[in-house]
Amino acid sequence: MEHDQTAAVPGGEEPEYPLDRRFRAAAVLAGGASERMAGRDKQFLDVGGEPLAFRILRRLSAVFRDLAVVTNRPEGYRDFPGSLSVFPDLLPGFGPLSGLHAALSRSTSPWLYLVACDTPEFDPRWPSILARIIVLEEDSGRRPLAAVAAYGRHMEPFHGFYSRDLVPYIEQRISGGVSPERRESIASVLAGLPHIRIPEARVRELFPDWGLFRNINTPDDWNSYMLED
Repeated sequence: MEHDQTAAVPGGEEPEYPLDRRFRAAAVLAGGASERMAGRDKQFLDVGGEPLAFRILRRLSAVFRDLAVVTNRPEGYRDFPGSLSVFPDLLPGFGPLSGLHAALSRSTSPWLYLVACDTPEFDPRWPSILARIIVLEEDSGRRPLAAVAAYGRHMEPFHGFYSRDLVPYIEQRISGGVSPERRESIASVLAGLPHIRIPEARVRELFPDWGLFRNINTPDDWNSYMLED
């Protein structure tokens, strides 16, 4: 079993790899406390006449057939113009890890593309590349549980694919009375498990400014984003 494998983006032309049914699902995590946003709930910040979470959902809908939102405010999604599953964390208290667990547990797709409501950018080339790499790994006899971008020695948890087979590993780490103070995270669960990390240098060949992974955390982040929009 290979652990924490580093994989390269295939060379040559950008791959045109249509997402088959195994990669049909995407989920948006919108359960954060927005503590640094001066009391404003990030998922419903208005951008161009629509809530911020709606923007990323609309962009995802061009590629993914099954969309979900993990949130404690389902009433805010009644007006979303499309098919959407909305539900809360099943095992709350562990931040994005709880959201990933809920999304994978409710999904019927073998693979799930994960984003957050405050990472509103999207590029359909990226999930296509990740899906192609996953298939190449599986065809080689390996069974990765995730495919994500590396950021230095760390990983970007969002804009990554996660296997539904990851659910029992998450539950082993956060069930049974384990305290959130242990700081369990998506990265800590993946440590020691087979997964693909695309080297940062290769990711920056597509996104030199790291814009795909842009995160809106503070009012200054929001003001900057709105000025550029």
